[in-house]
Amino acid sequence: MQVVPVLPLWNWRTARVPVLTTQLRRLRARSCGIFYPLSLDRAADVDTRAKVCTQIMTELRNVARDLDVTVVLHTEYMNPPWTSSEQCSKYINRIKALTEELCKLEYRVCIELHPGFVPLSAFKKALIELANQVQSLGDKVAIAIEPRTGAPTMRRPQVISTLTDLALLLKTVDTIPTKVIPVLDISQLVTALQIRYNLSEGEAIDLLKYELETLSELCQRSGVAEVHIHWHWRNRPIPPQIATKLVDVLKPYLKNFTTMYLVPEILGATADLLVTTLQRATTLLTK
Repeated sequence: MQVVPVLPLWNWRTARVPVLTTQLRRLRARSCGIFYPLSLDRAADVDTRAKVCTQIMTELRNVARDLDVTVVLHTEYMNPPWTSSEQCSKYINRIKALTEELCKLEYRVCIELHPGFVPLSAFKKALIELANQVQSLGDKVAIAIEPRTGAPTMRRPQVISTLTDLALLLKTVDTIPTKVIPVLDISQLVTALQIRYNLSEGEAIDLLKYELETLSELCQRSGVAEVHIHWHWRNRPIPPQIATKLVDVLKPYLKNFTTMYLVPEILGATADLLVTTLQRATTLLTK
């Protein structure tokens, strides 16, 4: 299995390509990635975010053509506009335009979608529309779906919160033209099962292991997964309980995947911590 360490670019406004290039080279990986926020908020519209992304990635390509980079576009995660036909189409068209620009720069792109608090039919429709929009880009593009629940800013699960939810969705869209991959965030997935079935953490972990076995078999067609690691201890190394979950819960089920995008979601972390976290997590999952 190939691990692709993905460096978050949370501070996209102040990003400096020479510094970013140094950080990517420190990862010492055959392939690496950049996690870029393309969410919707009042501070910066999606067009501004997309324009800055193109500028950064154009400069990076010019100064570091030897780097094999995938851009992971982190789209709106709290209130995706899937229920508004007009807003949904506008957002999808902007995602498509940026994806096309990045592909022209010879990057691979992974578009990360979040289900939102909407009917499943609305999310499914948006997923199919996006897949059809980017299908002409071929294997350069994948769509990742993240089950969401348990974040401090969320009071209830989104429409897809467990791997069973995700597996059921994937079975109904297995003919769409673009590769669809799962996002595996152990902390969120355990919390989702605890909430849904009123389980203890240990009981939820046992159930999650079963779900992981089912999903990994289902996803053999794509062979790719995106793994998120996060905790709330800012600027501290991977906590022992997180490291244990990565090794005991997740690692045994990665055998069915050929490629894994590894993303540390640690808001406020220093660049050095992000790099060392990626190095440590890669070792935990591959040795």
